[in-house]
Amino acid sequence: MKRKNLVILVTIVLILIVGILAIVFNNKGIILQKEKLYSFDEYNLLKNTVNLVSNQEDADIEFLTKIENEDYTISNPLIIVNPYDISPLTALIGFKTTNKTTVKITIHGKDGGKDLVYYTKEQTIHHIPIYGLYMDYNNQVTLELSDGTKNIISIPAETPYSFASIYFPDVEVITNNLDENDNDFYFLSTPVGHTAAAFDQKGEIRWLLTNQVYKQLSRLENGHLLVASPEAMEDKSLGLLEIDLLGKVYNTYELKNPYFHNYTELPGNKILYSTDDNKIIKLNLKTGEVEKTFDIFAILSEIDSSHMNSIKDNFGYINALYYDESSETVLIGIYYYSTLINMDLDGKINWILADPDYYSAKFDKYLLKPTGTNFIYPKGNFNAKLNNNKLTLMNNGWDLTDTWSCSKASGLTSTANDYTIDPSKKNITEDWRYGNNFFSFTFGDYYTDENEKTIMFGREFRSYHTNMSECILSDEGDFYSSIITLKNDVEVFKMTVSNTYNYVSKMSIFDENYTFAKVMPNSFTADQISDSYKEEDYAAKFKKAIAYSIPLELSGNKLKVLFYEEGYNVILIDEYGKGYVYKEDNRTVNLKKGTGKNLILIEWEGNLYNTGYYINN
Repeated sequence: MKRKNLVILVTIVLILIVGILAIVFNNKGIILQKEKLYSFDEYNLLKNTVNLVSNQEDADIEFLTKIENEDYTISNPLIIVNPYDISPLTALIGFKTTNKTTVKITIHGKDGGKDLVYYTKEQTIHHIPIYGLYMDYNNQVTLELSDGTKNIISIPAETPYSFASIYFPDVEVITNNLDENDNDFYFLSTPVGHTAAAFDQKGEIRWLLTNQVYKQLSRLENGHLLVASPEAMEDKSLGLLEIDLLGKVYNTYELKNPYFHNYTELPGNKILYSTDDNKIIKLNLKTGEVEKTFDIFAILSEIDSSHMNSIKDNFGYINALYYDESSETVLIGIYYYSTLINMDLDGKINWILADPDYYSAKFDKYLLKPTGTNFIYPKGNFNAKLNNNKLTLMNNGWDLTDTWSCSKASGLTSTANDYTIDPSKKNITEDWRYGNNFFSFTFGDYYTDENEKTIMFGREFRSYHTNMSECILSDEGDFYSSIITLKNDVEVFKMTVSNTYNYVSKMSIFDENYTFAKVMPNSFTADQISDSYKEEDYAAKFKKAIAYSIPLELSGNKLKVLFYEEGYNVILIDEYGKGYVYKEDNRTVNLKKGTGKNLILIEWEGNLYNTGYYINN
């Protein structure tokens, strides 16, 4: 009898414990078998601009499945234009052959333009990337097997609706004496219009991205591009994307320290990138981890803190960043004082190129001393580069220490300059200069490749030539860029484009390392800073919410609300009716990572507005 009573007592105690735990868990916000009040599937998913890969895996699977299971041959190939939605002048072609064979691809030139020719590797299942299609044109492409079998196919590339917001500049090719076998394109990126594009040697746009990528555009060692993620923040990007020219994403990086303008690749699949607060971040692209942070202002303050504090308000704007493999050092440019700093990867300064008038005597042992007479300290120095003690830079002829006036601008010039550095003697010698009939007061790029030099005067100002009274610095219609290629110091190509550009890369559009594979991108998420919020039950209030379309932009954890009132709240309501209430700051809130679907509401002057968008936390 006692044993039976004991069993009953234990059972009652266990039931009580489970009940108490359930109450505790619910009080702590852990929902046990609670029914959802809402389904937000009827609303629109607000896509995160840092992550462009929502449909990529499905597209890859569909492409592979069709080629494997259907009868696509060279005579009847599968053709998918703009396969990943952001690179509309590219395509993927797929078909099978009985025997292993290479494929020769010829994209025929338009109106006397050069043919683009490249080859694939030998195989039986062919996944062929097509680059460099003409816009608004029925492109003719020839596929030819190694046994001579060929087929000419048509690939129309129309202007999609997403082009409506893209500014297409006027282009004039003034000189084109490049070698016949030179099929390089000129890849340009711009802060104006937020578009990266590649121009052929006749000035035709043959490649572009439609997702507002506008910063540095250069290839990594693996052939991919590392580009800034698109978002509404001016000058700063909260993410980086590793993509190929088809627009396929391989890795995404959400950044705690926003990317500003420049990056440079280091050995071991790492990069350095610049921030807007004068820091250099060492980022491991394999792991997404920040390995080191260099505070340039703090490093210079170790030389003379008093002097640096005296110029603190004006010091800044990193406009050059370049790793020199030969010396294992990095070159850093500071725009405001036209300063170039050479530094080891442990933060030790080797030398500084700057006008001595900008710095105190304590900097003298680091400052390079000019050889010869009549040395002119370069100004601006956008995208300066260092290779084996050979320094190349764009001398803009103007920097932020100068006072602007139209009369002064009319007498200034910009040049591309070569120098030799003797780091042991702290000497600098000017070897060569090109220009004097250009003036690009900011921006510009210049690099050498053996006996070829490519120069871009990226922001030439025209106003003062026509009407001195209308010399307005902010009027972008008055700017254009000149892109020039020299071979053995002789001009062989010159093109002008009616827009401002800050990077140029002359390179082949074909990636020799390309191999098609289904890719699920790695997403590396930084420890983002989030705003404070309060929790509140919004189930009753939500019943009275007014449907009101409000433009929203999500980048990383930063939500931009284009609601032009002040003092409103942003509420994320979950599917159980709980609201997470944020105060907007400059129409922006930094969201905390949550779970499930959250509908975005705006609360202002007693009214609750349903934006019609939800996010997946």
